[in-house]
Formats: sequence, C-alpha cells, structure tokens
Amino acid sequence: FVGSARRVHEVGFGRAGAEPTKVTFNSLLAAAHVAAKRRRKAGGDDDDGDREETVRYVRETLQRMQRAGLRPDRVTINAALSCYGACGAVDSAKRLFDGAVRDGSATTVTANAYLQALAVAGDAAAAVELVGETMPARGLRADATTWNTAIAACAGVDDAKALELLDAMPFSGADAAYAFSAALAGLEDARGALAVLRRADDARAATTPVVNAALAALDRAGDHEQLRRLFAEGFDARGLERDAVSWNTALWSLARPEHAPDAALDLFATMDDPDSRSYGAAMAAAGTGGRAERALELLAEAPFSDLALYNLSLIHISEPTRQEAISYAVFCLK
Repeated sequence: FVGSARRVHEVGFGRAGAEPTKVTFNSLLAAAHVAAKRRRKAGGDDDDGDREETVRYVRETLQRMQRAGLRPDRVTINAALSCYGACGAVDSAKRLFDGAVRDGSATTVTANAYLQALAVAGDAAAAVELVGETMPARGLRADATTWNTAIAACAGVDDAKALELLDAMPFSGADAAYAFSAALAGLEDARGALAVLRRADDARAATTPVVNAALAALDRAGDHEQLRRLFAEGFDARGLERDAVSWNTALWSLARPEHAPDAALDLFATMDDPDSRSYGAAMAAAGTGGRAERALELLAEAPFSDLALYNLSLIHISEPTRQEAISYAVFCLK
C-alpha cells in the first residue's frame, strides 16, 4: 500500500500539478489503516518491516499536510492514530494523542484509537491509566469500545487487572460481549474461566463467541472434562447455537493423546457439515488413538484439497500405514 500511495503523490500531485486537499490526506490515512489491519491479521515474516514502513508513511503524510498549509483535523488525527494502533506504535501514538489533548481536539474516538495501539503492544498499565485517569480528567467519556479495548489490552498481560476492569465496566448485553471474550482469551485457569462465564451470564453477555472463548480457556487449562461438559450443555442452556469454532475447539482439545481421542472421534461422527479443521482434528484423534485405518478412511473421504490435512495425516499416522498415506496424499495433490 505504502508504495502505491507514494506513487499517487508523485504522479497525481507532482507531475499532474494537482493540489492535494485535506480530504486527500485523510482518505490515504484511512486506507493505510485498513491495509495495516489486514497485514496484522494475516501476520507473516515481514510483518515488522511492514509496520515500520506504515509508521514512516503516516509521519510523512502529516508532514506533507503541514508543508501544504493544511492543519490536521479530528478525522486526520483519528486516522493517523488508528494506523499507529494497528502497527502497535505506542510512542508515535502517545505523542499524537498528547498533542490532541493539549489543543482540545481529542475525543472519545481519539482515545479509543490510542487505546488500540496500547492493546496491540500489550501495554496494560498505560491502558488502565488512560481509562481510569486521563480520560476522566479531560472530560472524555469512555464508551463500550473504550472498555472493550482496555480489557483486551490487559488480557494475557495482567489478567487480574482485566477482571477488575470487567467488574467496573458500566455496560451489559451485546455491548459487553467482546470484553468478556477478551478477558477469557488470556486465562489458563479453568475455575477462573468458568467464573468469568458466570459473570457474562449475569451481564446478559454470554454469546456464542463468549462461550467459545471459555472453551478455549478450558483447553489451555487442560481441563477436558469441564470442556466436554460446557460443550454438551453450555450452549443449549443459554439458548445459543454452536458454530464451527465451537466444534473445532472441542474436537482439537479432545483429540490430544492425553485427553480423549476416542471421544473426539465420537463427537466428529455427530457433525452434520464438518470443515477441513474438523477433519484434521478427527485424523489427529484417530492417529494418536492408534486407529491408523480410520485416519486413512477420513483422509480419503475428506471433501477438501487441503495440504494441511495431508500433513496432519503424515504426522499422526504411524508406520507401516504412513507410507500408504504418503502415496495417497501425493496422488491427491497431483
């Protein structure tokens, strides 16, 4: 994206002699934010270099605006902060946010964009300070996005603080669902995960993604019995539907040799429309459970041309059946 944007400046505003406006710069910053979010979601070995390039581009854009005699407005600041946030560029975001606070242009949206940078960087202390001290002192109202992002910043870094914010959050229902999912994402304690799920029930925020996050927390805690119980009873009791994430979280947890691979196969057999990850979990369960023939059958019936499935079959199927699996995988890939 950055290379294309620079060419726009060179060709569109340089050679053609056109003059960029504030809308031009704001649009480019908004597009840079979208590109940065997509890169962060996709990940990759060159992600660090991409982030640094985006941060440099945002600074260049703000400098170009100044040279053109255009004063950044709230849209500009929020878009630039969102870019910094997607890149986890805390120092750059803090300087920009502090400037907006000093000149009185900061809004709740501005603070939320800065919070996103803190969340990506995992700076729990700064996130708590922003929500608990800076925003009230500056008369900035914390909305649901503020609380959700602050809790996400603390989750996995300072779980106690994430739970403290969860208790203090003045929102419930759908507005609070993301916060409960975020808080669960950092937990590796079965009792704590179930306690958070009960809080979500009390706040009327126990959605399917929240229960899925609890399943994942139970998996990390190694408590497959509680996971099986929650999967079997937790959705129906709350009037919720299981989605692909629900099924695959349960399947992959049970498929582990130390858990219950046979139970994973039984669960897989009840699925109406398993996807590639479901088949992968079932093959892993069959292989680790010593049922190589069943793993080969699953490999043959899987309606996917997914290289990951073949890799899993080779990892989990033991000799001498592995050679047969290799031959079949090569045939399918061809």
